[in-house]
Amino acid sequence: LELDIQYDNVILKDRFEWDINEPLNSPEEFAWDLCEELQLSSEFCVKIAHQIASRLSTINEGPIYWRG
Repeated sequence: LELDIQYDNVILKDRFEWDINEPLNSPEEFAWDLCEELQLSSEFCVKIAHQIASRLSTINEGPIYWRG
């Protein structure tokens, strides 16, 4: 996944792998951990979680390939 977020004069660009098959992965938890590590505001954290969730929903709506 790629993040590209600008909020309150801060720009965050990041790229990381996300295991969509791991049910314990949470955009909200990831965002809170990242914000804590980078000392970003809680408002920024909400934007990060929203962008991750949005990107994941785009991935999940993609084509499904069946092996048979």
